[in-house]
Amino acid sequence: ADQRFISLRHRDKLQLARGLANNKFLTEIRLESLGLDDEFASILGGTLAINTTIRILNLDGNRISGRGIKAIFGGIAKNNTVTEVQILQQQADPMNAEEEDAVQDALMENHSIVQVGLYLGVSESVLEAIRAVLTRNHRAQWDNRRKLSLE
Repeated sequence: ADQRFISLRHRDKLQLARGLANNKFLTEIRLESLGLDDEFASILGGTLAINTTIRILNLDGNRISGRGIKAIFGGIAKNNTVTEVQILQQQADPMNAEEEDAVQDALMENHSIVQVGLYLGVSESVLEAIRAVLTRNHRAQWDNRRKLSLE
């Protein structure tokens, strides 16, 4: 973890989440083990709903609970550019069944995500549905690349 970022005040971290909404250059966001919480995740969810540049998001090792993860995926549901999301090893309450269902619903709306790192501890059916969505998205992207190469 970057000690300079960890030492930022909470409000500065929240400002970063807001500022990414207008980001036109960063395609990969790695904010691992920085003590980010549900408030950050909620703002980031709103940011992801409008950002069109971020492709990879890694938030491993923070303090984001199921509520914050639900907010992030709520934004991802409206996003067409994020292809990979990692939110593992959170030091917070795990996702409950309602939050897992919300993540599944959000992914059903998204057609760009092909890789998700997320601990799902409640429902095997949700895990299977997410796998099916990722497979659907991967196939669609493969078909698009193939069509472009034939033109």
